[in-house]
Amino acid sequence: MVINLNDKQTKTSKEGLISVSHPLAAKIGKDVLDQGGNAMDAVIAIQLALNVVEPFASGIGGGGYLLYYEQSTGSITAFDARETAPEHVDKQFYLDDSGEYKSFFDMTTHGKTVAVPAIPKLFDYIHKRYAKLSLEDLINPAIELAIEGHAANWATEKYSRQQHARLTKYHETAQVFTHENQYWREGDWIVQPELGKTFQILREQGFNAFYKGDIAKQLVNVVKACGGTITLEDLAKYDIQIKAPISATFKDYDIYSMGPSSSGGITVIQILKLLEHVDLPSMGPRSVDYLHHLIQAMHLAYSDRAQYLADDNFHEVPVQSLIDDDY
Repeated sequence: MVINLNDKQTKTSKEGLISVSHPLAAKIGKDVLDQGGNAMDAVIAIQLALNVVEPFASGIGGGGYLLYYEQSTGSITAFDARETAPEHVDKQFYLDDSGEYKSFFDMTTHGKTVAVPAIPKLFDYIHKRYAKLSLEDLINPAIELAIEGHAANWATEKYSRQQHARLTKYHETAQVFTHENQYWREGDWIVQPELGKTFQILREQGFNAFYKGDIAKQLVNVVKACGGTITLEDLAKYDIQIKAPISATFKDYDIYSMGPSSSGGITVIQILKLLEHVDLPSMGPRSVDYLHHLIQAMHLAYSDRAQYLADDNFHEVPVQSLIDDDY
């Protein structure tokens, strides 16, 4: 286990606060708030911008989770927008002829590993019910960023270099994510006109256009050409799940987080519960005792994560037992 210890400053705000991994996406989010948008507006605009500047980590072809606090009612809602496997995916694909698991490279560069995208469906739901600004207001900044371009940063260079073999396996990905088949370097100017065109379609037709029409057909055709099994029916029937959050107390704080199918919230709450009655401040943040208690708590929580946590649509997950004080 590797633990990186970095001193960070705590930031607070009574108006709005954006925490995001790229400054261009952060600025777009701030601009949305300055225009009178709310948190849901900012989420949509920021995620679309991240799709442009950090496609290796954030994209509308993937999935995610959203925890939403409604100040006027005090209610907290958990949105499960995790991708799902296509109906006809075959688990035997992950095994070679001898019954052993295939290499990570083979499994992650094959069409059969492509899941049904979830983010556009989530955005369609939250924009219609919570957002204040128009689709045009939220998508235009990402369109401009994709078409006019941006400078690659250190993270883009790092991931482009590390994933170069994957990115050059297919002509289409090599065209978009490499520069003349070489990995991007910090400072290189990246333009993505095709992504801009996709965003333009979503701006005109709405996020559900990702699940029907030309975008859906092209997605299915490309995935099938790479050996995948995703179908138009898989796309058409996908929907997000709206759930209650999991909750617990830590000292004088109420903690709310995502439950299954996410594993993060349960794991973090377990770690906090294990450390609740340990006097960590007296040990010093970099002391041997401090690190020992932290590592042991993480070890136990991640052990439970591997043993018990799964998609609760298919497996019973003992959530309350795992975060119970007595446990």
